Amino acid sequence: CQQLSLAVGITLLGRLSEAYGRVPPNSPGRYAFPQPEDVLTTSPQQLRQLGFSDRKARSIIAIAHAIANELVTSTQLDTLDDNAATNMLTSLPGIGRWSAEVYLMFCLGRPDVWPAGDLGIILGTQYLLNLPDKPKPAELIAAAEAWRPHRTAAALLVWDHYMVAITARRAAAKAEKLPKSK
Repeated sequence: CQQLSLAVGITLLGRLSEAYGRVPPNSPGRYAFPQPEDVLTTSPQQLRQLGFSDRKARSIIAIAHAIANELVTSTQLDTLDDNAATNMLTSLPGIGRWSAEVYLMFCLGRPDVWPAGDLGIILGTQYLLNLPDKPKPAELIAAAEAWRPHRTAAALLVWDHYMVAITARRAAAKAEKLPKSK
């Protein structure tokens, strides 16, 4: 979902899963990632037909190539510290810092990752600390130092706080638009 909304990312993942027959038909919400070998038999045009941009399609194929040729493996990533693993992942086409950090958190189970560039983290921290403005990256990093070495857990709590706050704000805005009863 890097630089995509969650809804678009989920839709594209569903299409990709279905295209490779890895998910039973009519199984909403169930997805499976294709194997690198599957992707390497696919052209960028075929991925574009599924809704991927040309750039994302080329990135997916390049990442599949790197995995299939063991240029990047989970065993290698497991042996690296967070910074080195992030650098290895961001060396792949189309993988930015946010994607690498989320991979470290959710796939590798790293306990001390703080995705300071994530909008949910930015706004969640603003709401949590009752800041008048969005915190700058340096402020976010400084605020998270207090949570070291458990910044992944802190990030999960900040994301949850953000979701609760944004849901409450939307409900309040909706309530204000409703006609007043007599």
